[in-house]
Amino acid sequence: MNAAGFSQNLHSFLAAHLSDAARSAAFAAYTRTTIRNLVAENRFPPVHTIYVDGKKNGIPEEVKPDGTIIYEGNSLAAAIEFALDALQKLSPVGRSARYKASWHVLVNGAPWDSTNYTTIPSDAVVTLTNTMPYHRKIDMGSQNRSGRPMKISSGHRNYKGTKARAGVYTSLTEEVRRATMRRFQELTAERAFVPLPGGPAPAPYRLRGDYVSNRYFPQEDLKNVARRLKSKVRHLPGAKYSREGEMMTYPAVLLYLGRAR
Repeated sequence: MNAAGFSQNLHSFLAAHLSDAARSAAFAAYTRTTIRNLVAENRFPPVHTIYVDGKKNGIPEEVKPDGTIIYEGNSLAAAIEFALDALQKLSPVGRSARYKASWHVLVNGAPWDSTNYTTIPSDAVVTLTNTMPYHRKIDMGSQNRSGRPMKISSGHRNYKGTKARAGVYTSLTEEVRRATMRRFQELTAERAFVPLPGGPAPAPYRLRGDYVSNRYFPQEDLKNVARRLKSKVRHLPGAKYSREGEMMTYPAVLLYLGRAR
């Protein structure tokens, strides 16, 4: 007997031995158990939409005896919740915990004020970043997660982050980017520096003075270089520096479905 014949015989058997209400209840219980197990095994997104007989957000137990129950996963929404939770857990908590509370979600560059991420378009680019003025210092390693100077030379700071080991700082956003990519392989997670000209508050922050990029002084501390060469910064061939009042860019995690763009 082929699979189609077996399925038909099983359907006939259930129809003959169970009432319509019992068949609906058994079908709903089976789908709930199956999805719960898949979510526990990280094989299905914990955030999903249920369609019962074509009705969005329907109740599985209300399915018709010969009806359909479809679970549509939203991996982007699940990834946002996962990454945001990880960023908050890794955030330093001082007296006010302002840094931990200053993580924001932006969708295609615009702030997303709702905690419901299931309505975010599937083709959107989602940005997770912190708007505190010292966010870049914490993420880049010039200030640790307790708010104290790291005293790590610029040669040991890595733009993409590294595994934590003596003398090498792990970027907070890079750490979460990697964890998100491992968990949600169907989407892309990138680390980027983004401008926030329109906030959310307290962004944007404007730089107070010049600095020299570690691209040009990889083995020396940036502050010492800037202090020692203050009068010569503008004359260094190809040197990169920021002018006073220039808008700061913020380390961020970018999330979107599909391959890197």
